Amino acid sequence: GVDTRQLRAAWENVLYANPILRTSFVEVKDPNSAAAYAQLVHNVSSKHEILQAINWRELTVRAESSLDDVITEQQMRMVERGLRQSTLDLSVVLLGTRKFLVLGMAHAIYDGWSIGLLHQDVEHWYGGNAVERPPYEPALRRILDDQNGASQRFWKDKLRKVSPSLFQHHANDRNKPALTVRDQ
Repeated sequence: GVDTRQLRAAWENVLYANPILRTSFVEVKDPNSAAAYAQLVHNVSSKHEILQAINWRELTVRAESSLDDVITEQQMRMVERGLRQSTLDLSVVLLGTRKFLVLGMAHAIYDGWSIGLLHQDVEHWYGGNAVERPPYEPALRRILDDQNGASQRFWKDKLRKVSPSLFQHHANDRNKPALTVRDQ
């Protein structure tokens, strides 16, 4: 079976090693800014700060249908918290002899490729093997320091035949996180 304390320690290590998991966002209200949101990476220097950054809980349910309630409740907590606080929410749910991990986080901090890396990192840390990913700063610096406009030309070319689409904004969807449920 899964050792919940060991799993939590693995997530704590992954959170500490990956600044993106300690990220929140604030709206930029400066009309002269090209950005609508600013990314804030929260430093964690103590065990207490790591525990605060992971919204971890453990609970027991009696029926499989209750898992939907756990997911809905977790989703609501994340929406209420918004993007201004840590965006990582984990619930270990015990159903009889089965354990489920309900992972909630804002889609702004992961994509289809990186979620697989995240799962690999947790698995490695759970097995006692530290994982070190390359820093993102050099790639980000290259993008931001693009003096000759190569990046802008690339995207203009890729998107030249695309017509913009406007999506209606719904207040309820503004901070709605994505959820992934894995049976363990």
